[in-house]
Amino acid sequence: MYMSNLTKILQNNFDVSYYQHLIVAGELADCMNSKVYLVGGAVRDVLLGKSVNDIDLVVVGDSESFANQLASRLGGEITARSQFLTAKISFSDFSIDVASARRDYYSYPGSLPQVNLVKTIDQDLVRRDISINAMAISINRNTWGDLIDPMNGEEDLHQRKVRILYKRSFRDDPTRMLRVILYSQRLGFLVDESSKDLISKNLKYLKRMAGWRIFITFKHILREPNPHKILYEAHATGILQAIHSSLALKDSDIEKLKLITKFDGENSHFVMLSILVESLTESEAKKLIRRLKMTGRWVRVINDTQSVKKVLKVLAKKEIRNSKIFHLLSHLDVATLEAMCLISNSNTLRSNLRLFLDNLRFVTPRLKGDDLIQLGFTEGPIIGKVLERLANLVIDGLVKTKEDEMNVAREILKDI
Repeated sequence: MYMSNLTKILQNNFDVSYYQHLIVAGELADCMNSKVYLVGGAVRDVLLGKSVNDIDLVVVGDSESFANQLASRLGGEITARSQFLTAKISFSDFSIDVASARRDYYSYPGSLPQVNLVKTIDQDLVRRDISINAMAISINRNTWGDLIDPMNGEEDLHQRKVRILYKRSFRDDPTRMLRVILYSQRLGFLVDESSKDLISKNLKYLKRMAGWRIFITFKHILREPNPHKILYEAHATGILQAIHSSLALKDSDIEKLKLITKFDGENSHFVMLSILVESLTESEAKKLIRRLKMTGRWVRVINDTQSVKKVLKVLAKKEIRNSKIFHLLSHLDVATLEAMCLISNSNTLRSNLRLFLDNLRFVTPRLKGDDLIQLGFTEGPIIGKVLERLANLVIDGLVKTKEDEMNVAREILKDI
């Protein structure tokens, strides 16, 4: 027997301040003669007994005016609006997304949807990706806590199943294939057989899809607690290969991906990316960047993964100087070096990488440019060269104090 009213569960799973925000939103909707619902992942997590940190609301009515007035009442700020009739209300520690109840139309496979307003929450829910994300809870006063579940999402939750809603879903938005795998691994659920079958039949649409849209979902996957499991399933179902041929994983790649579980530092998503692309050739890496329209640090991590592979043999030598390690690695992204530490079979290589990561990269001369000028150096490129030489001596342990550095600098000055 499934629950039709979730008032008690809402109280138990929402932070007190968040719960009060829901009450205010419901009161505002009543004043505006509109209907408002908590939707999506928040409803799913409430039913799973998990705490909820993100609030997504759907308004049947004037959502733009609703968002403006709700922001005013709660002391938030509208920080984003989109062409899909959505607005984000931001606070210091969380946000509320407000959307209009809508129906999506896709003019061709993988296109951005055209949006039409609808008059019921049911019409909005049936357009969504999977059944467990297609539930809503009313927060209007007279219907507070009522569950709306037209696609039997609660039953699928109890059966621990991820199920796509309609046959054209992957054709309309091929990134849903990735999201199906993401949710199944995040929740520990199984993808139902009909959805698996639809994935295999619709992989061709991923190949045609705009890379930047795939990249957005790809970033979400790498930020998950267990990205290696999602990537493995995406490989097993053919999704990764459909995105780009270079992402076809070998057995050795799969074993390397598992090593991310040993990393507990910051930016694990970039470390995971470096491990994922480590076996790619330089040409394959460039093609992948172009295919997914990657930007920023994501590009740097991939490029630096290629760069570090060229110096691994040198770094694996026991007799290498500290200053040599520093100059080989100082220009490379830290996440790439963490990845190499995880996957390397060489104790010496791991030791040298850790020496740089934990120590050498933080070492600098005590003298600064102004100190050198006071000693008699003229401003210009010579300052940087002297500081670099001093840094090498400090890193190699050949000078210990500021006075040692000053003596070295004076000797250099004599030779100029």
